Amino acid sequence: MASSRAGSQPVGDLTLVARWLVVLWAVFIVDLVLTVLVHGWAQRGSAKVLFCLLGVWPRELWGLVGVVGAPFVHADLGHISGNSLALLLCGWLACRTGRGLTAVAVVFAMLCSGMLAWLIGSQGTVHGGASGVIFGLVAFLLANAVFRRGWVEILVAVPVAVIYGGALGDMVPGVAPAQMSWQMHLGGFIGGLCASWGLRKQKKQ
Repeated sequence: MASSRAGSQPVGDLTLVARWLVVLWAVFIVDLVLTVLVHGWAQRGSAKVLFCLLGVWPRELWGLVGVVGAPFVHADLGHISGNSLALLLCGWLACRTGRGLTAVAVVFAMLCSGMLAWLIGSQGTVHGGASGVIFGLVAFLLANAVFRRGWVEILVAVPVAVIYGGALGDMVPGVAPAQMSWQMHLGGFIGGLCASWGLRKQKKQ
């Protein structure tokens, strides 16, 4: 019986992350519908209604809503598609070290990415998307290999470093593309590092 549960765990973790993606896509579709209703079909590619409402607006009081809301909204189809694949992989790998620990890492990444964007983002811009959480999970997985030093953490960190090592420049100002929120990426990465350090002595949950 114990062997059966262990064998099904990877599938259960994948299902859990997939449910999160379903929520993100549902929000995106609702946002697209609202944008069409407000701006018309011809302007469906304009700034999304929920993206503007729930995104991070730097140093604006209402922009603090985005600290929690920003990971759930995306600017366009390419934005959410790219984030979905990365979130599926990183979320599943992170769950291999424990769902409870992963949940804490996601919260750290979400809060740190949103707050850094709010504090140092350019005035008049809006920041959103799950990429801050993704960078947080990448940092969490890489740092676990150093702070926890388990063979599972080390094996997981290797493919993450290979796949996403080149993307770390997207959290560096002047290196990241102009329309990309390097602030959210950097904040999420810092959050993931902090979560890994803070949880380094915690057992898998």
